[in-house]
Amino acid sequence: MFKNIVIRELMDHLKSLRLLITFLLLIVLMAVSSVLFLQEYQQQMRDFSRNTAETRDINSKNVTRPAALFNLFSYNWQGPFVYKSPNRLAFISEGQEKNLPNSFSPSAFKIYGPYKKLRSNVFLDYFASLDWALIFGVVLSFAAIILVYDSICGEKEKGTLRLAIANSVPRSTLLLGKFLGGFIALAVPVILGTLIQLLVLILGGTGFQSADWIRVMLSLVFIFLYLSCYLMIGLFISSRSNNSSTSLVAGLLVWAMFVVVIPGVSGMIASDMVKLPSREVALENAWSHWSDVIRKYNQENPETTGASGHWSPGEPLERAILAADAWSEVMNDFRNRQIEQVSAARRVTFISPTAVFRSGLETMAESGIYHYLKFYKQVVDFGLTQRQFLLDHYPLASRWFFPFGKNPSPEDIDNYSALSRIKISMDEVPQFQEKRLSLNENFYASLPYFALLFMFCIVFYVAAHISFQKYDVR
Repeated sequence: MFKNIVIRELMDHLKSLRLLITFLLLIVLMAVSSVLFLQEYQQQMRDFSRNTAETRDINSKNVTRPAALFNLFSYNWQGPFVYKSPNRLAFISEGQEKNLPNSFSPSAFKIYGPYKKLRSNVFLDYFASLDWALIFGVVLSFAAIILVYDSICGEKEKGTLRLAIANSVPRSTLLLGKFLGGFIALAVPVILGTLIQLLVLILGGTGFQSADWIRVMLSLVFIFLYLSCYLMIGLFISSRSNNSSTSLVAGLLVWAMFVVVIPGVSGMIASDMVKLPSREVALENAWSHWSDVIRKYNQENPETTGASGHWSPGEPLERAILAADAWSEVMNDFRNRQIEQVSAARRVTFISPTAVFRSGLETMAESGIYHYLKFYKQVVDFGLTQRQFLLDHYPLASRWFFPFGKNPSPEDIDNYSALSRIKISMDEVPQFQEKRLSLNENFYASLPYFALLFMFCIVFYVAAHISFQKYDVR
């Protein structure tokens, strides 16, 4: 009996115009998405290669100059940039990365940025990317509502629902059969569209690794879970309506609330929850702390001279590091509060299955704010690596200073001269290379989103089940 119900529901959907339109729309969108992604990804790779080559060229010139350590970490005080690498899984979820910063300027003292450095037309960034988060998050959820909005109330209007119940079919079985029929009907275009897109990307030269394929499979599972959620929402609304027109209007209102309204107002709510000063104010506070540390150090060590704070030959390295740490403490707090504000906005939107879906896809694809946060943490670690490199290669004590304006000792003169004779090989200089998370780390980071979306499915299934059990089929 259950099999017959599923087949009947599936055949009804296959004969419907709405499924045909959904099928054609998904296939076209997936094909166009793959072509657009290939063009953008290839351009990003070219830009990334040029940008990283420029950074290496700057470092190569600095290590050949006298006083190489100073040229690398002090004279070039807002030094070479490091760049966020292009994401070959951005077709799953681009995560608005083109609107996010993509570079920092780290040194052994401070990390300047974030910056947004582009070679493309900046005005093109205002257009949304045609990724899975958009195609499935918007189109598929809409299609799921449209497909099942009349599955129960529509049959009541036709009189067929009363006949089905009269044949001693359990209502739970009937509800599950309607769900499974709609699920299979929509899963077919999803799978075909995905296969077409992956085929285009493979032929286009996108070098997928084995871990990438597993992430793609996990994303598909997540998409099917999301599809189940909206099918249950549609069935619940249908079981609460007496006619198809009421069910359709209610379904579209719920869809608009989950897909458009809740994600749209989250930013305003988060800005009130987590207060954030302007970047200019944060920089002013950082430089104020920087100056205070230098002033205090000079008071405690009156024999030192020079107060540039950017560390030049003869100035104590210890003072420059202490001042830079004070500056960094303020700026790191500002950057962390930026992330906290975005995280607060996301937590607000998690009452919407669509918001959970988008965040989950970003996590699995390592894109968006998730990619930025991972990139920022690696930049911070890279700054510490550069500092350790500086301390390892600095030939003098960090408190040493040259007594300008006084009679220097022969030892001070030798030390001062030694600074200009420091030789560094380019192979020794730390190079930044962004690392992706391991598959296990990525999977465990995605689990909360799977759990939330599964919870939505259970809640809406229970709601639909209870409502249908009490539904008047007359």
